[in-house]
Amino acid sequence: MKGIREITCVIYLGEKDVEIVGYWLRKLERKINQISMLKELWVDCVTQLLTANAHSWWETNRERRSREVLTWQDFRAEFEERYNFWQHKKIKNISS
Repeated sequence: MKGIREITCVIYLGEKDVEIVGYWLRKLERKINQISMLKELWVDCVTQLLTANAHSWWETNRERRSREVLTWQDFRAEFEERYNFWQHKKIKNISS
């Protein structure tokens, strides 16, 4: 199986821009579905694409939850909360 970076997925630096967050998540999910990756592997593979602030956040989060098995839904919910995706999305919808 190709490495996650080899399937043209981009790294995520930790920007708190709703457009960047949304685009990054949508692109990742599309690519992962294309290669038929097992859902159990999604978190491990996707977190390899986190760098800078995002990587630091993930390392702290992973240590805090070391006794748990994190699903993609868990990761996505915490990621979106951390990077204010829903708050920005709500504000954008209200101002539209």
